[in-house]
Amino acid sequence: MTAPPSSVDQPSNHVGAGTSDGFRLADLQRRKGRLAALRTKAEAQSSLHIIDAYVVKLPLKSANSVSLERAIPEQDAVNLQHLRRFIKPEFLPTPVRKALALGRWHRRDVGFPASVTSIDGDTGPENHAADVGAGEEDNVQPTLYLLICAVSVLPEERLVEILSSLPLLAASTPDPTVQIIQVPLLPPTSEEQSKQWSQQYWPTVYKRNNPFGPHPSIISHAEDELRSSTGQWMALAAFAGLEASIASIGEEFGAVIVDRHARGGSSAIVVAGDARWKEQHTQDIISQECSGNVMAHAVMRAIGMVAQKRCALLHRRDQTPSDPAELKIFADKPLTPVERAVYSKDALAAGGYLCLDLEIYITHEPCIMCSMAILHSRFGRVIFGKRMPKTGGLTAEIEASTSTASSNAELSEVHAKCDSKILDARSPARHQIPGGLGYGLFWRPELNWKLLGWQWLDDETPQRELSEDIHV
Repeated sequence: MTAPPSSVDQPSNHVGAGTSDGFRLADLQRRKGRLAALRTKAEAQSSLHIIDAYVVKLPLKSANSVSLERAIPEQDAVNLQHLRRFIKPEFLPTPVRKALALGRWHRRDVGFPASVTSIDGDTGPENHAADVGAGEEDNVQPTLYLLICAVSVLPEERLVEILSSLPLLAASTPDPTVQIIQVPLLPPTSEEQSKQWSQQYWPTVYKRNNPFGPHPSIISHAEDELRSSTGQWMALAAFAGLEASIASIGEEFGAVIVDRHARGGSSAIVVAGDARWKEQHTQDIISQECSGNVMAHAVMRAIGMVAQKRCALLHRRDQTPSDPAELKIFADKPLTPVERAVYSKDALAAGGYLCLDLEIYITHEPCIMCSMAILHSRFGRVIFGKRMPKTGGLTAEIEASTSTASSNAELSEVHAKCDSKILDARSPARHQIPGGLGYGLFWRPELNWKLLGWQWLDDETPQRELSEDIHV
């Protein structure tokens, strides 16, 4: 916590000369790092939905003739088109190969074809082969594995009965074997995820689209535009936070709003540091009995400054003077040298809705309130630095290493259950939650706006220690 303020307008000795209040953007050292696109909440949830599915082992010569559409018309009730149907044994993922070796081998009972018999203790494929007569081993044929459908579609006894009734399978040697494996319920959202699932669950097809978020080509195009300038804007945001901290009006958080299509090229519209402590009593700051003025978070101040600049461009005669009480609450006027230097520039075009299609760069992941303000202000892109897993509102997935993993896991379980109504009680989804789900407020179909989001992974500047409970 910083010391209480003595004077907001005190001169700063850590800025260069050249513009108002001594600030010059060219003096800032550009940050080096890289962009990491945020996954949407739907993307994060898609990787958590794992279901049970039936797999049958078939003779290679019979595979092309096996048609289950008529025998099992409901097999596509759970869409698994992102998974390959036929797989050669050598292409089975290692975990699946091990699971099949330890699983149950269902065989037809000649006395009751609809029954399911399992071999307890001797369950591996080599033991199944041992059951075949010595004279039959030479007749073992090449096989394929067929992914049939989700377990929720029909009982396994019924499936074995159906397979036993198919002429080509009824005459096959060895008998058709049915087993249950785990597969992803939803399609992969990236090529990387498709490869991961193919190695862990079942060979997966990536169709180069994203049903749960922005199309990969949109992300790629945006990153091409952002890559050359993000380091500059992140440095400016950090500088704004530093000035606010030195002036003792707030925490070391900063935000920059940029218009990429401004006159003369990409330009900063406003810069804002955190000012939550500006109007607080000294004793409250020292004792930490309050969280400060939440309306003076860096993001809220930056958005407010854009609104003030838009109002000034309207030249309305009926505008009433600002209420002094409102100025204290919203703190939407520049307070520090860097804020005044950028605010004085005439870079904002007249017209337009608040922050429509503008970009905002923030030193830290904004809190839920500020995240919703970003959404409702119609920003086009948001980039932040340090993740705030306990209080942030933009991240959709929480790393397991954070201290909030267990509580977020419980929340994730609730959301996942609500999204799993397609599955019945026979095949409950297994929700693998390495860390949990966050809010992912930048891209939610149920909200009235979507924007693109990234985290800036800084290569140079170490993040200072920060309380996980603080709201940015």
